Amino acid sequence: MGDACRTGPQEGEPPPGKFAERARAHHALVHELLAQNMGLREIARHLGWGRHTVQRYARAACWQDMVTGRKRQQPSKLDPFKPYLEHRWLEANGRVTVLALHREITERGFRGSYSTVNQWTRRALTPADGSSLPPAAPSIPGRPRRTSGRASRRRLFDSFGSSG
Repeated sequence: MGDACRTGPQEGEPPPGKFAERARAHHALVHELLAQNMGLREIARHLGWGRHTVQRYARAACWQDMVTGRKRQQPSKLDPFKPYLEHRWLEANGRVTVLALHREITERGFRGSYSTVNQWTRRALTPADGSSLPPAAPSIPGRPRRTSGRASRRRLFDSFGSSG
């Protein structure tokens, strides 16, 4: 292990969370087996892991490399419309519905769903009075809830009972 590797987030502290603890243990295990001159495929077979998983641990200089920077922020369909949504939100002092915002950006070319807009507004926008937004509605008003055919058939057959 190199000098850049630490034992925890700060010297002597335990790693933050279960994933970090597992990453530390797995990294040490893979590097111990590599030190015994085992190949990546042999380690993968020995541990019952995928070869690429072993390869990721082998290439990481220290276990922190496995923990930090795991999630890359993917571009969202909503990204080009966020400045407009923030502007409209401020312009209306937080007194505009998510449904109205969704309709407005759909007219401007947004091709995503209502739930995408709803989730983002609940995370990113706060009402003018500083309170939290009310809980999310279960679905778009006016649309019936859909059930899968399997669930419907199961209820139908369960209602007949099993007499026989």
